Amino acid sequence: MRFLVIGSGIAGLSFALRVADLGEVVVVTKKGIADSATNL
Repeated sequence: MRFLVIGSGIAGLSFALRVADLGEVVVVTKKGIADSATNL
């Protein structure tokens, strides 16, 4: 499966990690992934 995650906040990144073993994950964010408000 392929997953498109919009947003790199805590919810988006948590979901991306959770489904990573199920297929391909792409995270789309406004800037760089380190520039999110959550900044994990």
